[in-house]
Amino acid sequence: MAVTGLTPNFSIKYLEEDIKIALAISNEFLTVGLFKLDGTYDQNRLLLSNRKKAISWGLTIFDSYDDNALPLILD
Repeated sequence: MAVTGLTPNFSIKYLEEDIKIALAISNEFLTVGLFKLDGTYDQNRLLLSNRKKAISWGLTIFDSYDDNALPLILD
C-alpha cells in the first residue's frame, strides 16, 4: 500500500516529471485537458468523449503514467 494508515483500496502516487495533461476518466466518460505552449492550463482546450474507444485510450494514457509513478509514503 502506498499511503500508510488508510484503507487497503486507496493509494496516492506521484510523478517527478512535469505533466502537461489533465485527465479524468470514469466508466462512462473521458475528459482530457490540454496546456498552452507556455505551460499554462487552457480551459478552452478540452477533449470530451463518452465513446468506449476514447475511454480505453484514456485508460492507456493513465496506465502509462501510473506505471512510472512512485508511491507516496506518509510516516
